[in-house]
Amino acid sequence: MTQTDFRCHGSLHIAAAAVLLLCLCVASHAGARAGISFPARYDQSTVQTLIENIEVGHNATILKIGYFGRRAGEDFAVRDGYALLRDAANAAKPGSRRWVLLQGIVAFAAFHVPYLPADDGFAAYDAVFDTSVDYDTDALPALHATVMEYLVVLLVRLRNEGQVTGDDPRKTLLLAWKAYATCIDGGVPDTSVYPWAEAAQACALEGQIKAAMLARASTPARRETYSIFRAMVILDDGKDAAAEVRWLRRAQSVVPAGKLLQYSYYAELAQTEEGAGNFKGAVADMRTCAQRTGCGYGLLLPLLVRTGDASARDVAAVLERPGASAAEVNLAASGLDSLFKENKTKYRAAFDIAVAVLTSYIKNEGALTSDPTVHARLTLAMLYIEANARSQAAALATGDFDQSALTPTGKADLATLRFITASAESAAKQK
Repeated sequence: MTQTDFRCHGSLHIAAAAVLLLCLCVASHAGARAGISFPARYDQSTVQTLIENIEVGHNATILKIGYFGRRAGEDFAVRDGYALLRDAANAAKPGSRRWVLLQGIVAFAAFHVPYLPADDGFAAYDAVFDTSVDYDTDALPALHATVMEYLVVLLVRLRNEGQVTGDDPRKTLLLAWKAYATCIDGGVPDTSVYPWAEAAQACALEGQIKAAMLARASTPARRETYSIFRAMVILDDGKDAAAEVRWLRRAQSVVPAGKLLQYSYYAELAQTEEGAGNFKGAVADMRTCAQRTGCGYGLLLPLLVRTGDASARDVAAVLERPGASAAEVNLAASGLDSLFKENKTKYRAAFDIAVAVLTSYIKNEGALTSDPTVHARLTLAMLYIEANARSQAAALATGDFDQSALTPTGKADLATLRFITASAESAAKQK
């Protein structure tokens, strides 16, 4: 039984990981379904037509997501549709685009339909990732996408079950790495960040995946990807911070386009610089991030306060404006709170700035009840309690909160807010 250890060091890395998972969701679901018209019903003729014309338009996505994913509105039983799909996959020419698409859907269906055998999924992935196959050039982009799907399958399994067990996932992951390398060498670009490190950790294959990546990175003329360098940094686990910074610097020119992915890159780079003790380098990275993406102020502000940079007040002013990002505000406050707890004398400015930013955010949001506003109140209350300002903390827990507007996380934050403020007041009365 393999327990998985996600090694996230510091708020910067946690933020980057959160962005990565968001990007995976976008790449795997929303992006795939954008602008696609799904049939209202799936009778035998519709399913058969989709299979026969799997390479046309969005048919692969419609069959995968609409028929096997939703499993709603089907007039043709999924078991029967699955049998037709497998027959078609077995009849397709190995290495062709049609074959890759069909095998990928077989694997998807086997893992997403509870009553279909998961072993079929591993068998289909193993077949399509077998690099002894002579892939057609137009099959490589589909193969590249299928690799991402398998990595997401592993992470979803980890999220749902807390662990990844058995030999099949490990064997398939090693084959997936070889298939990914084949795609990269074939000129297929990464348009998202492939979570190799997380998948390797899930399968306890950190050493083998890292060794394969190091060998590739050390080979001249091999195409480089941000996905590989990012994974090498995480799997190194802080053993050689200087090398990690060099790897990420090499990756800068191959980071996929898009604000979220660019932000993820700079957050990873800044975290790595911070781990190496180069706080000024981390500041420079996040300044570049803010200039290029308009994001990153929540990570930049605590770094400026730590380094005594006078521009911290200017960045704080950005977060105090109406309409400031709730995520940025709460991220900045969390980092500033950590600084203040680390050394209340040295980082007194962290307290003052965090209070100003959070107070402005809460005031700007008015009576709105939401997860971010409740979390902001909780963070501010904890700061006040740290500074022995209990009455100010207690005031944050008063008022009418519309709990119907909160998710379970928001409700838990509200309960914690009420508990810690009541406990602080009770402790004060006992003195």
